[in-house]
Amino acid sequence: MDNFKRINDQYGHLVGDEILRNIGHLLRSSIRQEDEAFRWGGDEFVILFRNQNLPVVKDRMTEIRRRLSDFRVRGYGALPFLSAGGPREATGGPLRQVLDAGDRDMYSFKRSRSAPEVGGAG
Repeated sequence: MDNFKRINDQYGHLVGDEILRNIGHLLRSSIRQEDEAFRWGGDEFVILFRNQNLPVVKDRMTEIRRRLSDFRVRGYGALPFLSAGGPREATGGPLRQVLDAGDRDMYSFKRSRSAPEVGGAG
């Protein structure tokens, strides 16, 4: 989640923790039972789509991004989030290599653009 630190700085860690829990619920409700979603780092999440073709995964990720762009927090209103990752295929290689490559892609993507203001009260 881009610029999540700003949320903690502006609203406090309790609100930040609530947001992370709600994002986890949003991700879990956006995937099939055989897929997995988990928190990878402070504000990073990974979704493993099992046995799914790449075009379907891209469509699912587009829908998840749409839902995150309309994210609301009770008592604070709209706090939209941007994601800076994309799908990577893991076909026969170690999962760790795919996660490392995705992590590098994410940081490269973040450096390549200037993120708009995120997390303003609404």
